[in-house]
This record gives sequence, structure tokens and C-alpha cells, in this order.
Amino acid sequence: MQPQAPRPFTRPQDYYQLRDFGRKFEATIEFFKHHGGNLYRVLLLSLIPFVIGMIIMGLSVFPFMNELKPGSTTLPADATMGMIATGFGAGGLFLMVSFLLMTVLLFGFIKCRMEKEDPNAPITPAEVWAASRGYILPMIGYGIVVSLLMGVGFVLLFIPGIYLAYAFALLPCVIIFENAGLSEAISRPLSLIQGKWWSTFGLILVGSMAIGLVALTVAGIVGLIVALLSPGPLSLDSPGFTAGTIARLIINYAAYPVIFVLIAFQYFNLVERRDGVSLQWKIDQLGQEPKAHQADTQDDTLFRPSYGDQTY
Repeated sequence: MQPQAPRPFTRPQDYYQLRDFGRKFEATIEFFKHHGGNLYRVLLLSLIPFVIGMIIMGLSVFPFMNELKPGSTTLPADATMGMIATGFGAGGLFLMVSFLLMTVLLFGFIKCRMEKEDPNAPITPAEVWAASRGYILPMIGYGIVVSLLMGVGFVLLFIPGIYLAYAFALLPCVIIFENAGLSEAISRPLSLIQGKWWSTFGLILVGSMAIGLVALTVAGIVGLIVALLSPGPLSLDSPGFTAGTIARLIINYAAYPVIFVLIAFQYFNLVERRDGVSLQWKIDQLGQEPKAHQADTQDDTLFRPSYGDQTY
């Protein structure tokens, strides 16, 4: 296959393309080259509940570090464990809010980038928030329904649960890009992934493994440097171990958008494969009389996807 020219990813036609396995990674890299800085500035909003959650979890454990040390002869009291569990529960809730915000803001950013008239103008956090805040409640509600379906799949035969988990990785795309209701949010990912489950599974698996390896490597280097500069042996409560853990958490959080963008390009690929939205648009333009002020070539900036037959 001939190499594709780099795309600026400022119009829908740049996204709705048939791409093989490797080109989805290439497209993800190109997307971050063009818009990574802008995207992470928008995603700073989702970092606030993440930091709050981490602080709450840290404060719930810090006063009881001596009781929790390996080899300690003092068993933690029930009240102590209850306070730690409460702190982790509250912190975990903030982390879930952070993850939800990141998901909505990221796909909202892509939607704003596709639809913004000026391809050179940056996307502001206010624009993304205005465009994506309406999807928060559907994401929560539909996500609960989908989680129940996956839970049933895991309980019954386990394999159906795995199948549904990777199929519903497309759920945020369907909700945000297609404004899908509940029935479409459930049926559409299953329809798109038919015959392409393994490629979706492989894409997410390879991307996650690559990012996880980078996170572990960097965390190990940071932890080793801090350990060498700190007195005392390396242990679970040593500065080196703590620094490595924090570094790994930060890298993992920063890497989540990469996985989401990979999933987005898989979604665009599957939509083009099933509905041929960009091809259908070009066919619709054939035979139309060009306007006097337009060139003979088609203006791809006018392209807006219609998702074909919406009855599944």
C-alpha cells in the first residue's frame, strides 16, 4: 500500500478513513504532533479531581504508616482500617470523576476540532466544555447499563464478557459523535465491531502494553535515582519506591488519552468500513453543479458524516 500523506486532522475527512492496523498508530502520532499540546491543556480540567483523589487517598494512609509497615508487630485497629477504607473510597470516587471528565473532554475535543471552521485556531477549554458537558449524564447512565451487560456476560460464560468489554470501548465515540440514544449506544458498537473484534482487541492490547512498558521503565528509573540519593534500604515506604509509584501513576494518567485516540481512529475506520460515509458524501457531490466561486474540485471542509442506516 502507498504511504498516506500526513493529515492535519482539522476536518472530518481527515478522520473518516479506512486505515490498517499500523496506520491507526501512525494517525495517532500525527494527531498528537498537531494537537497534543492543545488537547492536554483542555484535559487539565480533568486533572483537578485526580489530584484531589490522590491527596485524599494519601492522607488516609499516611497517619498509619507505622502500623502498616511489613513486619510490624502492631495490628491495625478496625477503626484504622475503616478510616483507610473510607479514604480510599472517597479518593476512588474522585478518580472515577476524573476518568469520566477526561473521556468526555477528549472525544469532545476531537469533535470540536473536526467542526471548527478555522483549522488554525486552537480549541479552548470553554469550547470543549460547552460542546461535551451534555454528554456526561448519558455517559454515566449508558455506562451503567453497559457495565451490567458485561457483568452478566462475565458471570455466564466469561468469554461474552470479554467480547462486550472491547466492543463497548467504542461507546464514548458512539455517544459523542453520533448523539446516540440508549438503544443505539448498545446496538451500534456491536454492529460496528462485527468481523473486526480481533483487530480492536489487538489495537487496544498493543497500545496498552506499549504505554505500560514505558510507564514501568520511567517509574523504575525515577525510583532508582531517588533511592540512590536517599539513605536507607529500598522498601515499600522508602522515598524511591514512593517516587516510582507516583511517577507511574502520572505517566499512566497522561497516557490514557493516547489509548482513547487510538480507539477513536478505530471507530472512524469501522464507520467508514460499514457506512462508507466519506465515499457516500463524494458520490452525493457528483452531478451537482459547482458554484461560480468554487473550484472544480470538491471542498472536503464541507463534508459532514451521515451514518447510513440507523436501524440495527
